[in-house]
Amino acid sequence: MKIFELTIDSNIHWEWKVVLSKKTDHLFKVIESIENDEEILFNNDTKIQMLLVNIQKDIKKRKEAPFQSDILYWTDDLVLDTYSPYKGIIISKKLKNILLSYVLPPYNLYPIDIINSENLEINTDYFLFHTKDRIIDITLFNESEYTYYKKRKEIKRSIGDFNSYEEFNLHYHKSFDDENIKIKMTKRVVSTKNDIIPNSLNHLYVKDTFYKESKNLMGVIFKEASNIVIK
Repeated sequence: MKIFELTIDSNIHWEWKVVLSKKTDHLFKVIESIENDEEILFNNDTKIQMLLVNIQKDIKKRKEAPFQSDILYWTDDLVLDTYSPYKGIIISKKLKNILLSYVLPPYNLYPIDIINSENLEINTDYFLFHTKDRIIDITLFNESEYTYYKKRKEIKRSIGDFNSYEEFNLHYHKSFDDENIKIKMTKRVVSTKNDIIPNSLNHLYVKDTFYKESKNLMGVIFKEASNIVIK
């Protein structure tokens, strides 16, 4: 079974980015809750508000209209004093409905208002999708492949060296500190019956059964993740 990384096509949709200000009072809880894998709790009449900005400052060079992609890139912006978490993805209503027809891991899904920073129009057709588990939670560390590097040169490759993330993390830091050896997981074996696999900010891993949806999505690409194996 092939695994694909689902993400925005940055070659086509790179001008418009979504940001969330740290100064927006209680909305900082969005970041905190996602990073703690917790549900974001608001009043019934409260929605997450985000801001759409265009990073192409020369208006004459702009080629992209806003809200054209089924994934919007959530980013940091030091000028605006904004911050993004390490995972989570902004998806269109269309992609949300597609995802909900598949077998999903535990997740949170929040409606959001995205304010166009240039004309102040509000778009309500996007959602924040956040998986509550992490890929390390479904990783079989004792069956995965590890490659050892010293001075960027591969010195060893083996399978099943560690039994847990904690053990891997301990040896990762100890090997680097004591011997300047860096350990990289080069083939990750995961165990799941879900069609969606947790990933980092602005990305999702999907099983190959999801690939047929590519023709229904705009501005989204599927990259084969050959370093992930489903068991």
